[in-house]
Amino acid sequence: MSIDPPPRVSVVLPTHNRLALFQRALASVLAQTVSDIEVLVIDNACTDGTSEYLAQIGDARVRTVRLDTFSGVSEARNAAIALARAELLAFQDDDDIWLPDKLDKQIACLDASADDVGLCLAGYIRLVPQGLRNCFRDQDFAEVDFSRVRGLISMGAIATPAWLVRTQLVRELGGFDVLMPARNDWELALRLSDVCRFVYLPEPLFIQDQRHVTSMAGNEQRVVAGVRRILDKHGARWAAQPSSLAYFHYVIGRYELTCGDKQRGYDALRKALQIRPGLLAARLLLLASRVGGESTVRQLRQWRQALRRLHWSTKTHRG
Repeated sequence: MSIDPPPRVSVVLPTHNRLALFQRALASVLAQTVSDIEVLVIDNACTDGTSEYLAQIGDARVRTVRLDTFSGVSEARNAAIALARAELLAFQDDDDIWLPDKLDKQIACLDASADDVGLCLAGYIRLVPQGLRNCFRDQDFAEVDFSRVRGLISMGAIATPAWLVRTQLVRELGGFDVLMPARNDWELALRLSDVCRFVYLPEPLFIQDQRHVTSMAGNEQRVVAGVRRILDKHGARWAAQPSSLAYFHYVIGRYELTCGDKQRGYDALRKALQIRPGLLAARLLLLASRVGGESTVRQLRQWRQALRRLHWSTKTHRG
């Protein structure tokens, strides 16, 4: 009995009750210029016809794992990682779109890298509800120290659809932390940064579609819980980096003030200022929350986001 050789890449794609989006995401994976892949679809207790669609898909590269009870995204991804046969892992979200040469370019990048490089990241195009399209192509991204908090909070290319990573490294680290309510990609990237180097391709290789977020408040509450868990697990990393530690508390305070517990938000901002009195963003946010309330805080966040979009747009056009 012959045994098929392992594919070059195992693609992990969990989904839950978003059939139309999932079909689009899967099609973009199967349309890759690299055909030597397996696609591990995690049917996360779907009830919308996804299971029936997968049963008749007719592509031998697609392997389906059915979870009868809904699980978090970390559990779903870990289930696929345990079954992966390839030496390289890629991750697709069920609402994102890969450009056709994503895997081809990332494989070539890893093949050309030193042995201690374990993760290749890529730029992306973001679609948001307002219809804005931001292309992240920061030429300096490759120089980011991923042990530092700013590298994890401000760089969107750390999202898992940007990854091509060596399977063995992820398995040795135990996969994704199932207790992370959000930011599980950043948490695993932190642990990966302890055992390997990263490389970055400064061009967009996938489209991150964020037009389908149903509850911004609920999402931000999960984000702040995820950031708190990262701080609990990895806070010792930044003991000698007060600016990074202060920024962590600032991010927590920012989210808490708009979508969480305001008192905890005040406490986090004050903690940030205790660590780094010169952190102007924290001082302004604390003042705005005291003087103008939640609406003023939200307005400041909108201005900040607009400035960031302008910054990235300018860098993109210059690139």
